[in-house]
Amino acid sequence: MLTKSLRNIELARFAGIPRGEKRDKAIQDYMKPAMIPWSYHPVRKNLPLILNVPVGMYSDEPVQPWHQIEPQIIRSCANYADDERRRQQRYYNIEKGRSLYDFCLDKKLSFIDHDIKAKLRISQNQSLVFWHNYLGKDENGLFLNFFDFRTNNGLEDEESRQFFFSIQKWLVIDQSVDMDGIRPSITRVDGSKKKGFKTVHYLSNGQGLYTPAEIAALVEEVLEDWYRVEREIFGPERLTGTGN
Repeated sequence: MLTKSLRNIELARFAGIPRGEKRDKAIQDYMKPAMIPWSYHPVRKNLPLILNVPVGMYSDEPVQPWHQIEPQIIRSCANYADDERRRQQRYYNIEKGRSLYDFCLDKKLSFIDHDIKAKLRISQNQSLVFWHNYLGKDENGLFLNFFDFRTNNGLEDEESRQFFFSIQKWLVIDQSVDMDGIRPSITRVDGSKKKGFKTVHYLSNGQGLYTPAEIAALVEEVLEDWYRVEREIFGPERLTGTGN
């Protein structure tokens, strides 16, 4: 039987919860079979347009107006058979994309492509990344960033963000003298139809970050809990199909 994979945000969320009943419950809730209503793939796919990432050496390209970007997001949406599901995906991807677009213009943020090869290997068959392949710049300098578009079960709490920041610093920033002074960061685009949409940029101040040894210990701990809860829910027969 196929079970859900452990994603970067989930690893950070579970690592930020003290070991015990509360973490087990969070893992159990995540493992429950559920249909994902839609994804934020359309807005992520169009991040270069939303962030006005220059193509090649052209760094002074004019910002594309939103009315030219929105159709690109719509074209990237899945053609779900369910009309309501299709409408919801379009609405949330467009509104969150627009919130991020307006935020970057208002804060005068700029971005460039920066290909990052590093990954956090959590098993023989799975590696995770905790950033998007851009470097951002604000009035205080450069930052490495991850864009979180989830409304629920995202990087809402400081503990999960600190985990992200720590891995960004360890695996990317500390590995190259060229990255010296670059700050770990997360941009959350939150909201709903009822509450409206809001973009918040969280920048690490460098305080309270985990050491590489602490990160490795937390990852091992979460994986132990993950596999134990998985066995408790599904049992060896359902996981392997053989009972072995």
